[in-house]
Amino acid sequence: MHEENLPIPINGFGAPGCNLYVSIDANLLINTGKGTAYLQIVLPKDLALIGASFYNQFISPDPRANAAGIAFSNGAKATVGSCLCLPEENITESFATDTMLDKNNSGGFWVGGRAFAAQVGGTGRHGTFNYKLGVRVGSVYTWNTDNMTIPGTHTESGRTEFARNGVFEFGSMNVPTGVTVRFVDTNRAVVKVRGVAQIDGTIEVNGPDAAFFAASPTPGNPAAPVERVAVPVERVATRVQTRARTRSTTARTDRTCD
Repeated sequence: MHEENLPIPINGFGAPGCNLYVSIDANLLINTGKGTAYLQIVLPKDLALIGASFYNQFISPDPRANAAGIAFSNGAKATVGSCLCLPEENITESFATDTMLDKNNSGGFWVGGRAFAAQVGGTGRHGTFNYKLGVRVGSVYTWNTDNMTIPGTHTESGRTEFARNGVFEFGSMNVPTGVTVRFVDTNRAVVKVRGVAQIDGTIEVNGPDAAFFAASPTPGNPAAPVERVAVPVERVATRVQTRARTRSTTARTDRTCD
């Protein structure tokens, strides 16, 4: 049944004034009990479903409704919202042990019924660092410190984040062997990692070129003629090759809605 043919009048089938508003792609039988029916649909936690729509209509046996003995509801449209929520759940944590502590994304510690937060690492709002979000040239991935977009599939909140001031706040960070991450543009790069940071590859930060400097032939004589001398200056690459582990405190939990 094609949607362009809908709605379809049911007048000729003994149900005057009734219409079929949806195509019959799936039929579900529901027990009405005392005349009221509820249908709960469980959706998988797939972000690709956000914004998707589906249509439904109830058809109920009712001998008093018409000659066909069938009552038709209005058509309805449902749209998957912007948050696929988990059922509400009460979680009690005693902090007696660190069994539920997310140690990969947390530098704090739990002991003796108390939770201690780490003092460094930022918010982690940019999620797990993925070097592949940079512009690739060979094994070098360039990240722009003035305008870097981090899609919602990678961020802590599930929303697209924009880093325009050179500050990046990751939950964890790993630069594999053989990979170079290069930060470029006018803002200096500030990288904060809330959990584990392991750098087996290279992080590269380049300084700017100097075009010229002014030289005077007579020391101490500002009135003397000044000659501009062009001096080539090579970019100075600071390469960081180290293994670092920085942590702050976060408990393992699935994302829920505000």
